[in-house]
Amino acid sequence: MSAGSTYIFKILHTIKEELFDRKQESHCTYEIEIVKHYNSRIEIKRKNFKVHDKEINSKFERIAHAYNDAIFPVLFEIKEGNFLLANFNEISERITQRDLELKSRHQGPGLEHIRNDFLSQTTKDGYAMAEYIGSFALIRMLLLCVEKPENANNYHFTW
Repeated sequence: MSAGSTYIFKILHTIKEELFDRKQESHCTYEIEIVKHYNSRIEIKRKNFKVHDKEINSKFERIAHAYNDAIFPVLFEIKEGNFLLANFNEISERITQRDLELKSRHQGPGLEHIRNDFLSQTTKDGYAMAEYIGSFALIRMLLLCVEKPENANNYHFTW
């Protein structure tokens, strides 16, 4: 990935769920734009998020998506093959703003559950937010791409 370059990827996630004898498969698609800046930074933007090729139509899914969407764009600095979250304060401000917007439009136990779960994982500190963002499969794949192996045959997989 050369500095000043922009790459666009279309991502498809397939999620298989099994609960007792009930099986279900969900498909999420979205586009990721990755911009490599000259200062060893990578900016990741997400857009066109859909479930089963449709806009999200469930109230609770829309709320959860709105919270998660506040994370993007995310900016990482690459140091020695590691991603360091470089825009924690900016993301925190977007999350706070999104939280105020959602609380003014919605209320009830569903919102509170989604809100509390999301905020507990993202707003404690920069480390917690980086851990949350690092749990995304896309981020783990990017880490694999920039990781420097100990030798030519040894890659570290955390998933």
